[in-house]
Amino acid sequence: MIKILNIFYRKRNIEIMIIALMIDMIWGDPEKIYKKIPHPICYVGKLIYFLELKLNKKNKNANIQKRNGFITLFFNFLVPGLIAHLFQKFVFAFFRPSLATFLSGILGSIFIAHRSLYEHVHAVREKIDQNDLAGARIALSHIVGRKTDNLNMSEICCATIESLAENFSDGVISPVFWGYIGGLPGLLVFKSINTADSMIGHLTEQYRNFGYASAKMDDYMNLVPARLSALLILLTNPKKLFHNLKPVCKDARKHNSPNAGWPEAAMAYTLNIQLLCPRHYKDHIVESPRIGRERSQLYSEDICKACKIYYYASFIKLVVLIALYKIMTYFK
Repeated sequence: MIKILNIFYRKRNIEIMIIALMIDMIWGDPEKIYKKIPHPICYVGKLIYFLELKLNKKNKNANIQKRNGFITLFFNFLVPGLIAHLFQKFVFAFFRPSLATFLSGILGSIFIAHRSLYEHVHAVREKIDQNDLAGARIALSHIVGRKTDNLNMSEICCATIESLAENFSDGVISPVFWGYIGGLPGLLVFKSINTADSMIGHLTEQYRNFGYASAKMDDYMNLVPARLSALLILLTNPKKLFHNLKPVCKDARKHNSPNAGWPEAAMAYTLNIQLLCPRHYKDHIVESPRIGRERSQLYSEDICKACKIYYYASFIKLVVLIALYKIMTYFK
C-alpha cells in the first residue's frame, strides 16, 4: 500500500518543511542580512522582468503574446527549480543527512512568509489603534495590491483580514505543500510562479495575454492549498466546524478568484463577520458579493482575533506535519 502511494511518501521533504516552518514562525526573515543583500526572491523578480522586456511586445497579436507568456513561465520555473535541485543534491552529497536536512530547512524558511505576514498585519493594527488613518493606509499598502488612499478604518480592517487570510494560503500553506511534494525545487517553483502572477498576472491590456500562463498556473498550484487553508482555519473552532463548512463552501465561490475565496470565507465565518469590500485598483474596480455573516463594520479587535486564528491554524499545520512524519517513520 505504501509503495502504491509512493508519491505521498516524502519523509525527507516533511523534515525539511517542519524545520522551515518552525524557523519562520519563531524568527522570521533576518532583516539585517536583507539590508545588505537582496532577498533571493528578488532575483526571481529580475528574471521575470528581463523576460518581460524581451518577450512582451505590444505590437504582437494575442496568440504570440500568450506563446511568449508560456515561454516566460517555462524559464521562470526551470531556472529557480534547477538551482534548488542542484543545491539540495550538493548538501545531501557532501554533508551528513541530518545537517543537510537542517540546511535545506533554513533555506526553505526564507520562502515561507508566516512571521513576515504577521508583522505587516500587526503594523496596520498599531496604526489603527493610534487613530493614524494615513499611517494605516500606508501600512496596508505593503500587503495589498489595491489602492488604499480612499479607505476608512473599517475598510482598512476588512482589507487587512482579507489579506491575512489569502496570504495564509499563498505565503504559508502553498509553499509548505509544494515543499512537501517536491522538496526545495517544488517550493522554489511555486514561489517563482506566485511571484510571476503578482508581477504579470493582471487583467490589464499590457498583461492580459502575456501573463495568462502565469496567472492560470498560479491558480492551479493554489487549488489544493487554498482549500487546505480554509480547513485549517475552520479547525481553530472545532465546535463550529460542521456548522460553518457548508456556508464557507457556498460563499467561497462568490469570489472572483477560484482560490482566495476559500481562506477568506473560512476566516469570515470563524470570526462571524462579513468580508469582501470593493477593491479599487489602478485602472479598475473589483466588486464581489459579501461573504460571511453578521456585521460588516470591523474594528482593530477583529484584526487581533484574526491574527490569533492565523497562529492557531499554522500550529495545527505544524502538528499535522509532525504527525505525518511519525506515521511515515513507523511504516518505513
